[in-house]
Amino acid sequence: MAPPQPEIVITEQEILADLRYPSEAGPASVQAGQEGPEEDGAVSATVRWSDIDANGHMHNTVYSGLATDARLTFFAERGLTLQRLLDLSIGPVILAERLTYRSESRLGDELMVGFALAALSRDASRGRVESRIAKRGGQTAAVVAVEAGWLSLADRTLVAPPEEVAKILWSAPRTSGFEVLDSAQQR
Repeated sequence: MAPPQPEIVITEQEILADLRYPSEAGPASVQAGQEGPEEDGAVSATVRWSDIDANGHMHNTVYSGLATDARLTFFAERGLTLQRLLDLSIGPVILAERLTYRSESRLGDELMVGFALAALSRDASRGRVESRIAKRGGQTAAVVAVEAGWLSLADRTLVAPPEEVAKILWSAPRTSGFEVLDSAQQR
């Protein structure tokens, strides 16, 4: 039997605070044509020979991998490394993923990948994350949107994360349309 999850208290002020992105500028936003500063969790990449397909543009799995790198970099920069997640006996799990293409990425293109929360449940058990992958100059190449949750590595069930993980999630950059989800609504 799993230990009871602590109740995480997040104030309305914390929920509604516009922590890092008061406008839609920045690499985490999904507005095409905008260029923003680098921020924590952002990763850069150059399109490599092995990243391109027979059409001469970057193939879909590379976009997904870059978005994952940006999310995990954000967590690692805050001490939530793979080892820490294993110590907590939880892991992030993708429930659904959607990739929207905006413009081709070709061999040698320099990319910047950020991410922002689009939605999060009050107990931080479920959420939606958007990663904007932008080319030099700010043109959006693709947007990767995922629905995610937390998997108990012991029970193999979806759970609310420990308070330290929830606080890191609540500190993440947010999209301009960020919404708070009712935890029961997502189960």
